[in-house]
Amino acid sequence: MKILFTHNLRRDVSDEAQAEFDTPETVGELAAALRATGHDVELLDVSAPLPTVVARLGEYRPELVFNTAEGQLGRARAAQLPAILEMMAIPYVGSDAFVLAVTQDKWLTKLAAAAVGIPTPPSRLFLGDTPPPLTDDELAPLLPAIIKPNYEGSSKGISDSSVVEDLAALRRVLAEQMAHFPQGVLVEKFLFGRDVTVPFVAALGTMPEQGVLTPIEYCVESEYASRYNLYDYRLKNLDYTGLSLRCPAGLSDSLLLRAQQMTASIVRALGIVDFARADFRVDQHGALHFLEINPLPSLEFGAGLFVAAEHAGYSYQATLAAVIDHAHARFSTTRRHS
Repeated sequence: MKILFTHNLRRDVSDEAQAEFDTPETVGELAAALRATGHDVELLDVSAPLPTVVARLGEYRPELVFNTAEGQLGRARAAQLPAILEMMAIPYVGSDAFVLAVTQDKWLTKLAAAAVGIPTPPSRLFLGDTPPPLTDDELAPLLPAIIKPNYEGSSKGISDSSVVEDLAALRRVLAEQMAHFPQGVLVEKFLFGRDVTVPFVAALGTMPEQGVLTPIEYCVESEYASRYNLYDYRLKNLDYTGLSLRCPAGLSDSLLLRAQQMTASIVRALGIVDFARADFRVDQHGALHFLEINPLPSLEFGAGLFVAAEHAGYSYQATLAAVIDHAHARFSTTRRHS
């Protein structure tokens, strides 16, 4: 099959603005794996000017686009390339522009999850570059709180200093975050506990919630641990040394199943296809709380999605091959019925 692999290339690992982009190593690994399954694969860094990207799409005329591009500007930036592909009637891997726009918004995603009965920590969204006048009574119910950008991924803006336990710190950190991320800042009730993620690959899995894989726990070695046990920007982007992935997560069988069921409900409610990763926090009492879902999950070799796929018996290459075949079949079915 003639596949165009669209991505944003991460050229500078020290640049926070590029944190969501794919490194050259990841792009090379993905391209090699796709070619190894017999596909003709071309690469396109869509960080190029838009006219160049559109012209390349028209010239190459791919049978399928394998898209990992996160976009560069705007609150719905991840949806921009899929919207272009839809306008050009080019099939692509992954969820559509609408899903990517909704899930870029953590606040809106939490509302959608709550609407189908999925527990999520109380939160409040703030827009603009300065906080509105708020009384202590308005803010106190959110303490302790974690303050984070509403429209960013890859744990941008998240560190130990994002967690606050008193009103003075909440006001100070909120003002700092809003000045840095004026598109939107989320203040969310902080849960002391552990981070768990549940990968979804529609082409894999045999449980009733087809495609929902085994939950994974992020484990941080003691010398790398932060005060609040966060899978933060430092661990996700700068220093992976002290991080390991446990599959299955260290939860009871009933809680593992509950995490899978909750993920399946969110996937259905939002109309997610092909792949995704749902993130949860397990609190001190063992209760599970939904945080967000990413329909453009990390696809570097060794990422949680591939760890869970390997646990289910699928190699890195076999997982990617199954994703490609599933997406191609999905578009073929759509065209037959249109």
